Amino acid sequence: MRAPSGDAGDGDTDDNDRTGDTDENDRDGDPRPPRTVLVAGVGESLGTGLARAFADAGDRVALLARSPEYVESLAADLRDAGGEAVAVTADVTDDGALEEAVGAVTDAFGPVDVAIHNANDRGGGLDDAESFRRPLRTRAEGGAALARATLPGMRERGDGTLLFAGTTHAFDGSERLPGWGAAAFATRGLSRSLARRAGPDGVHVCYVAVGGTIPPADAEFRPAGAMDARTVGERFVALADQPPAAWSHEVDLRPSGQPP
Repeated sequence: MRAPSGDAGDGDTDDNDRTGDTDENDRDGDPRPPRTVLVAGVGESLGTGLARAFADAGDRVALLARSPEYVESLAADLRDAGGEAVAVTADVTDDGALEEAVGAVTDAFGPVDVAIHNANDRGGGLDDAESFRRPLRTRAEGGAALARATLPGMRERGDGTLLFAGTTHAFDGSERLPGWGAAAFATRGLSRSLARRAGPDGVHVCYVAVGGTIPPADAEFRPAGAMDARTVGERFVALADQPPAAWSHEVDLRPSGQPP
């Protein structure tokens, strides 16, 4: 693990009327205090959109990835824009490295208030066993590792949010990449199980199924029908802002041209 620096892989996601948007301010209308937000799996598309959306909402953002180059650069950009950001490196499937990274984030910004599992991996084909297992390890096992590293503190404090940036393969499977479909179903099931486990302790857990292509956040050209990383990131901010009286536990986000 390498402390305050980071990158881990990018994930995917989606939204229909099951979501509920909430104001960025607290219940009294006063600006809420900044949260410590850990984005696990920061690449050039959704991970960057998430980081920028939470930074613009006034939160302290920790960017986690397997290699440092991209996340260190992005963290510097966020700081140059007036935000608070650090980069940390770890593989989400390595419990020890992940716990060390969370410790570094806590030292820098305080306990993690919002954790987002966005790491993914290539692979998922049926013919090669290792290819099939890769997304299962990164998505499902990595999500469980992130929960082990962050949920206990949230439950003890009686407050917190764990969001899974997922895919609509969790509803329909994937004919071309069965491993991805299996990983998506497993991660969605993990999210629902953790919501039942931690919800009574005040922790909001939600699976966000993104059903569309998300180009790099800084791309000059976005193909027709593609989703905007920043706009999707703002949906995650809205979820983290939801009051306990009206939590979304599963959200299906798609572009207008791709109905369910």
